[in-house]
Amino acid sequence: MSTSETSFLLVRHGRTLWNLEKRIQGRLDSPLAPEGERRVRIVRAALDASPPDRVLTSDLGRALATAEILNRRWGAPLTVDRRLREQDFGRWGGLRFAEIRKRDMDYEVAKGWEFRPPGGESRLEVLDRASKALLDAAATWPGDDILVTTHHGVIKSLLYFLWRDDYMPGKKKKFNPDKGQRVAVRDGRLVPAETDIAFLPDR
Repeated sequence: MSTSETSFLLVRHGRTLWNLEKRIQGRLDSPLAPEGERRVRIVRAALDASPPDRVLTSDLGRALATAEILNRRWGAPLTVDRRLREQDFGRWGGLRFAEIRKRDMDYEVAKGWEFRPPGGESRLEVLDRASKALLDAAATWPGDDILVTTHHGVIKSLLYFLWRDDYMPGKKKKFNPDKGQRVAVRDGRLVPAETDIAFLPDR
């Protein structure tokens, strides 16, 4: 790999208790479920043969716990960056999806990059801070292979930007959160990299 390219493997945190309850977490937090921890260990086993140079993680507990489980054997340098947090879902945080549909008509217009949950942040704002986190990491550790533990909304925003997707609903699902997603920073620009990496069977 050229020293002008830094590779990132984006990995979603393990499933949490709230994930199993179909609650929106956003900036709120919930512990990893036992099943979530098990699946994180499967991811670690898949990467043990070629561990990353370093680990970069969101500061939210579920992502940090995932990073610590993954890094337990590798002992790679670990850096926390709050810009990799999940989207702020405002007053929707902690609610089940079914509750939101009943209580808030804004849910029905959750379309496009500009969409902002009531009291939360837009997808464009998520993209802005997350992409800056990766660009800064590439400038700090050029040429490294960096594993990033973060959140579904962050990964989706980065990938949809690179794929030039308009973020409208009703389309075929484009990526599996149980797979690692490769992106890179090349000559100061965020670019697509290798195809995704399957850790677990498709659901």
